Amino acid sequence: MSNNAESELLNRDNEHLIHPLHNRAAHAAGKVWTGGEGAYLVDANGDRYIDGLSGLWNNTAGNGREELALAGYRQMQDMAYASGYAGSSNPRAIELAERLRMPIDSVAVLFAAAL
Repeated sequence: MSNNAESELLNRDNEHLIHPLHNRAAHAAGKVWTGGEGAYLVDANGDRYIDGLSGLWNNTAGNGREELALAGYRQMQDMAYASGYAGSSNPRAIELAERLRMPIDSVAVLFAAAL
């Protein structure tokens, strides 16, 4: 994409999206991310940047990880999500908790989502 394409995307973004901690004046010179490669993000101009926030600290495994996409695909064929609130559970959460606590048998695991 060209700079014009990125500008057009930013204009459309300003028209239709609300962002956390958004400053419309500062966002006019923002970036439009179109892809990722490992620890890098790729902008609409094809330039690569280190993803220093790693997706705001929730993408530490990086981008473009086929094995993670396939694992997610397989899981979503059975069930995309189920809350663990109020004693509810699912086999994958139980299995992962068991694997995570193996080195320290006296520890329990709490799964939490980031904002």
